[in-house]
Amino acid sequence: MCQLTLNQEIYFLGQTWNMTKMNIFMIKDRRHQLIEQIKQSIKKTQRHKIIKIKETAALIGRLNFLRTQFKEASLYLMLIDSAKTRAVKTQGWTGMTVSLQEALKELYWWIKKKAENKKQQIQDPIPQATIVTDASPKGWGQYWNQILERFQQLMEHSQATRYIGQVI
Repeated sequence: MCQLTLNQEIYFLGQTWNMTKMNIFMIKDRRHQLIEQIKQSIKKTQRHKIIKIKETAALIGRLNFLRTQFKEASLYLMLIDSAKTRAVKTQGWTGMTVSLQEALKELYWWIKKKAENKKQQIQDPIPQATIVTDASPKGWGQYWNQILERFQQLMEHSQATRYIGQVI
């Protein structure tokens, strides 16, 4: 007999996709591993150490993978990626390079974001109520009472806490 177990959380490449709450975040072990790799890159950059171009490309790939969790991720890879591209053009993939000091700002941003590890919504919540205004001097009170009644119904079913910013 075959038995299926429904699971609302999917663990995929170091990230947890929660399908009930519709959010995504990085698991603790993977997050600590990535933060350590970023810190090593910061130390090498601060000390003007020579690093392999492939090592820089690998870090860019790991960080680029997080675009699903951080929408602005690509913006904070531009300096590192452009320096890597210039180094590849002059030395090839087997070459060595020194990281730019300007890239430190981007690396520190990544550490800050990974330390927070905020859950990213996969899908925007569907609003349960919409407030519409008009210029009519009468009739508004009746419409407002309907909105308040709907809001109270949501509160009774404990749904309103998810959508309170959209109701008020």
